[in-house]
Amino acid sequence: MAQRMTPAQLIDAIRHFYGDTSRSKEQTKDALQEAQEEISTLLEALASDEV
Repeated sequence: MAQRMTPAQLIDAIRHFYGDTSRSKEQTKDALQEAQEEISTLLEALASDEV
């Protein structure tokens, strides 16, 4: 069974991704925006489950 990721580990992974200089700034920005959209979608789904 996979180990659960903690919120701190999630934030660390995002920061590591941001700090990876093997991508261009544009590639990093695009990927982070894609992740932001996914997170927003998941948050909306959780909010709709509460109703």
